[in-house]
Amino acid sequence: MVDKIRRGLRWLEGVLLPHRCLLCGANGEDGLDLCRGCGEDLPWNRHSCPRCANPLPPGSRPDSLCGACLSGETPRGFDRIHAPLLYDFPLDRLILNLKFHGQLATGRLLGELTAQALASEGVRLPQALVPVPLHRRRWRERGFNQARELARPMARRFQIPIADGLVHRRQHGPAQAELPLDQRRRNIRGLFKVRREPPGHVAIVDDVVTSASTVAELARTLKQAGATRVDVWAIARTP
Repeated sequence: MVDKIRRGLRWLEGVLLPHRCLLCGANGEDGLDLCRGCGEDLPWNRHSCPRCANPLPPGSRPDSLCGACLSGETPRGFDRIHAPLLYDFPLDRLILNLKFHGQLATGRLLGELTAQALASEGVRLPQALVPVPLHRRRWRERGFNQARELARPMARRFQIPIADGLVHRRQHGPAQAELPLDQRRRNIRGLFKVRREPPGHVAIVDDVVTSASTVAELARTLKQAGATRVDVWAIARTP
């Protein structure tokens, strides 16, 4: 009965508020603010490392690890990163519109796309989702946490709770993307504090994974607090 009501509400929403593609303005399809053509043009991460989601050359074996994971350069802490897209045009435009222009509809779209990809992949579902927290100063500047906006559709799709308030970000500083790789790793040491014991299996939600330093530090902190498995559900990986 609940599923029937939910489907009915989605149908009514589609009638009263028809979906529009956030990239080209055409009619959205499949209940998304994205048309089929723009969806096919997104930079899908079709061949990736099964541990850190780094893109691999086409034709790579599904169990092939990337060079960084083989050499031990990939930060440790998380168990696996899932990132169905690459941070490239036009996805980069959508993510920037969410983070810096407050277009929350974009967060809903990207979260739904990621949830669809995860479902088709048949991922092992966690007990809770943990959006990467913002420092309270950054939260006040933006008015929202983009990672939580991305987590909402995933939580709804898989019926998994969002662990609000589980993790506190200790300090405010330059964005990781603005720092060189070695400084990124120093910048995030001791960055997070877990306020209560987490569930055994959690998934961190983030927008873009670049060096993986932030999610690795958060995963390490969650495991120190009691989690036994920490995956990362990201929208995109840098190519």
